[in-house]
Amino acid sequence: MIISFSKEIISEPKKRRKVCQTILYSIFERMQSVKRAFMCNCDGNSVVEEIKNIFIRSELPEEWKSEPWNNFVTEMLSYEMDTRKMKRNCVEVWQAYERRWHKYLPDLKASMAYPVYAGSYAEGMPNAGDLDMICVATWTEAYEFFGKLRDNVTSLPFIADLCHPGYIKLIVPSITRRNYDHKDYQVKKDGRHHYLSSTGFVRTMKEWGTTGYNHDVNGPALTEEGVEGTSSDIVHAIKCVIWPSFANDIFLRTCFNGDVEKIKQLSVYAVATGHALSLHNDLEWRLSFTEAEKVLVREWTETQYNCYYLIKHLKMIHLKNTDVLCSYFIKTVILWISDVVPNAYWIESRQMEFLFKTLHILQIMYRYHYLPNYFIPQNNMIDHKSKEDCLVLADEINDILLSGRIRIVIAELLCENDVEVIFLSSINMDVKHARHKSCRILCKTIRKYCESSRTFYEQLVINEAQLLSSLTTMMPIWNRTQCKALEDILAILSNIVSLEFSCAFRTVITRLIADFYHSLCTRQSMKKAETFYRESFTLLYPCKFNDGHISGRVQFALFYYLNGDYTVALSEINKIHPAIVDVIKNNKVDCYLNLSFPVWLKDRFFHDEFLARLVSALLTNFPFIVNVVVIGIYIMIKCIVKICPKERQDDVFALYSLLRECEDQQCTPTACDSYQMIADNLSDTVKEIYHIIQLPPTVKNGMPFTRNQAVKQYWDDW
Repeated sequence: MIISFSKEIISEPKKRRKVCQTILYSIFERMQSVKRAFMCNCDGNSVVEEIKNIFIRSELPEEWKSEPWNNFVTEMLSYEMDTRKMKRNCVEVWQAYERRWHKYLPDLKASMAYPVYAGSYAEGMPNAGDLDMICVATWTEAYEFFGKLRDNVTSLPFIADLCHPGYIKLIVPSITRRNYDHKDYQVKKDGRHHYLSSTGFVRTMKEWGTTGYNHDVNGPALTEEGVEGTSSDIVHAIKCVIWPSFANDIFLRTCFNGDVEKIKQLSVYAVATGHALSLHNDLEWRLSFTEAEKVLVREWTETQYNCYYLIKHLKMIHLKNTDVLCSYFIKTVILWISDVVPNAYWIESRQMEFLFKTLHILQIMYRYHYLPNYFIPQNNMIDHKSKEDCLVLADEINDILLSGRIRIVIAELLCENDVEVIFLSSINMDVKHARHKSCRILCKTIRKYCESSRTFYEQLVINEAQLLSSLTTMMPIWNRTQCKALEDILAILSNIVSLEFSCAFRTVITRLIADFYHSLCTRQSMKKAETFYRESFTLLYPCKFNDGHISGRVQFALFYYLNGDYTVALSEINKIHPAIVDVIKNNKVDCYLNLSFPVWLKDRFFHDEFLARLVSALLTNFPFIVNVVVIGIYIMIKCIVKICPKERQDDVFALYSLLRECEDQQCTPTACDSYQMIADNLSDTVKEIYHIIQLPPTVKNGMPFTRNQAVKQYWDDW
């Protein structure tokens, strides 16, 4: 009927077409109302009961029951997840810094929104590449409309009438419209109300520079590329002053696995994006329960985190149709199951069982094309996805569950693209037949491979070094106000991060503050910089690795070198020269990746033409990550060339040869780039000063040297 009626509209005269379109619109709305009325019968208790039935009925296949394999997977994941808490604490520092400097600059338009970091990265997941950020408006707020308007012109009432479940519309009252000059794309009339346009709101924020001007549009988010292959997805939102009445389902559940009173006090955000199938998409705003999710997820056990990690990895490596499955959907399924089976029962000995049943329930939801939102079950989060695509995904997951090759599949998740080499070299047979070998042999083989690349402790040190190197890249200091904000963060650091991370974080942040004072190039700022550098010699990693003042002395020597005090710089670096040699000879260079050359501090480098040119060429959001061992050798060679080039020619050659030994120890793409540029520059310097044939260029080995490099290589290829 609707199709035929639509054809009639086309043939109508222009004068009557508008009336017919209105009728068609109302028919669609009535259909949506019927659908919503049907879905209203789906409350949280019903979903929990259905999941409980599936959970009980699902039979665990024999190959999933191996206790040695379960214990092995748990052991391997414990090493993989070691830096999860540290990553989460990094995000907390970033968020605190952003909010602090925004408060100091209230008149800046970019300060009119404060950040809320969310998603897998903020939860510390090792395989998360995107940092999701919600920019929450500070000049307005939303409240639920029950028929009476507030006098406050900055408060906007919201309604959920004729919206997709989980979405709302923000009314702009006449008193607000009279006080503010809204543009046509910001406010639109629909029926008897004027509504704030979600698309218009994003456009306004972008014009204000809240999220920059050069971000790529990625669905409802603005995407900004970051360092080391990461990116940031930014969405805009308005805070709801109280929890919406129609979202109280979670508090009525008999098996809710959370603190009801604590959850009620948390913020809810209206995110500026409409539902894909909505007829008034640009007027809808999606409700986000990010704060509640953070609280619930932080109560998870290691087994829940491991399930989340493995399924995310499974999606990236083994599932072809990944567009219909996002990380949030995986998290939602685990939250639902956690109401069926409380957190206390998610124990290590049941790791494989919970992984199987989580995947089983996920594929059933996709098969029936219904994945209810955890907070508003009436919101089917995949109703806008193609049914055919959802069925394909369900079949892929089901094939993995029943293939009899789950150990091979998980081995690939743990070892990335090296797994085939492992199997073929140790078992000496085709990988597809490897499942016939015992679980014990497979466990032993993988563990032996991982330990042959690096011990687990060494890998942990490298992972923590990478996190420390990225800690300051998200906290730019363009002016004194931002420096003051960072000094405030330093003063309250113990209130933001866990005790085990405060020492290392304090050292790295102190060095960033010192770098800023150095860049000001005044007599007073130089004294401050020198003081801060001296206070940050000691760097003790959370895993208790002590870098023996190497990074601190290199930073201090760099400070003097960039000031033109080459004798003092060389004296400082000579104090750790034996330690640097020892680090290189013992293949530990990549444990010292914690120095960055941020573009916003490029004035520091005007005394060194090469470094100044290097930093000036960087993009604004790409600080240059440099290994302190490499930069230490660079300072030594440059200082010797400046002070006594002829007398210490042999020392220069020895140092350059030492630098060449660092080649295969650079563990990240950015570190490899910085090494190559520095090595090339030093090669040119040696040729120019000593009039010898140019030293052979350093070429990066095509094969990854460490397991960590193998992971990086995989992500680059993928």
